[in-house]
Amino acid sequence: MRLGSDDAFALCYVKSAANSTNEFAAYSDPGLKTFADIAHITPTGSVVVRLAAADWAIVVGINLYNHPGLRALQGPARDAELFAQWVKHSAYVPDDQVELVQSSPILPTSLADAGPGFDRVTEAFKKLAVRADQKDFHHLGRRLYLFLSGHGIVPTLSAEPDYRDAALLTANADPYSLGRHIRGRAYAEWFRGLGIFDEVILFQDCCRDEKSNVPPTIPVLPGWKRQTSQEGRQFYAAPTQFGSKSWEQPLGSPAEVRGVFSYALIEALNNPTLYDPTSGCLTGSVLEKHLYTSIPSLNDKQSPAIDYPHDPTIPEIVFAKRAAPKQLKARITFDAKYAGLIAKIYLGTDTKSALQEHPVDGNSWDFPVTPNCLYKVAVEGTESSVLFESNAAKEVISVHVP
Repeated sequence: MRLGSDDAFALCYVKSAANSTNEFAAYSDPGLKTFADIAHITPTGSVVVRLAAADWAIVVGINLYNHPGLRALQGPARDAELFAQWVKHSAYVPDDQVELVQSSPILPTSLADAGPGFDRVTEAFKKLAVRADQKDFHHLGRRLYLFLSGHGIVPTLSAEPDYRDAALLTANADPYSLGRHIRGRAYAEWFRGLGIFDEVILFQDCCRDEKSNVPPTIPVLPGWKRQTSQEGRQFYAAPTQFGSKSWEQPLGSPAEVRGVFSYALIEALNNPTLYDPTSGCLTGSVLEKHLYTSIPSLNDKQSPAIDYPHDPTIPEIVFAKRAAPKQLKARITFDAKYAGLIAKIYLGTDTKSALQEHPVDGNSWDFPVTPNCLYKVAVEGTESSVLFESNAAKEVISVHVP
């Protein structure tokens, strides 16, 4: 359980007190032997959240490399930190099941000093494999989050190259040792295909330049055979198309250098208007559509590549849920010359059936909209109309009909 608020909270294990279903005792250990110190938490009004105890995360952000051919980056470490915060505070993954691996803030003087290196990053994956080896059928949990950010390539020196790949270069890579890379999709597929996790979420923010002289590095993981007929579901998102760059630039307010993909992703995960107004859920379909729309709007040189199989017979992957989701709306205003006329709003450019109409009376018209949809507002009896898209950048979208 997570008890308290973002400013003051405690992670603890709980069990019901006596015969009451509304009173709980809090403990600091899974064996329920040691009472948790929650004196700094105000009991009245505190939020109690059940943690996603079967979820895990590996989050990697690498800014600094040793070779001038791999320039220093500014965004990955910060992006990784912010994603790890979201995983803990919104996806409710327990703190000790989130491994955050970041580069040192000091520029390395040699490859030996550069970190995190290949061995350090692969160790994070091997730790999960060791845990899975202790479980029946190697099933470790519900969901695995993977976030990898830094310089990247697509190694294709193979009889069967995977052009969907994106490989993160570890900090001890250089132009002569590009084999020191982490193929995010290959690691994700190992955990998913063996049924170790029910769902695997992979976000990569690195360039996808083809390296036809570099063989793909095989994941440093056991050669297990599948012990179950079940394989996990997936949401894999690469930041850009094959053979293209992944960019970073000043973003946000106040502006700081961030990866374009990472910024759009984390903004979306934290954007209440993307959550369904009825269920409060952020689904894979909504996130997918938003990333395809928002990333090119931030940098027209970049468009993501997302692998999220759609099967109407299987429930959507739900990234997070909010108790009280906010409704996205368009606030429509009109030039005074339209007073007394009727305005209508349509979905897309189809004007056969209006979603709603509104008398122009000098006041603004607030209309609830669905994220990432195209709308048209038109004034009846005139040729005046405005197209606008609900891209979820703001809770309230301002639209004016001149």
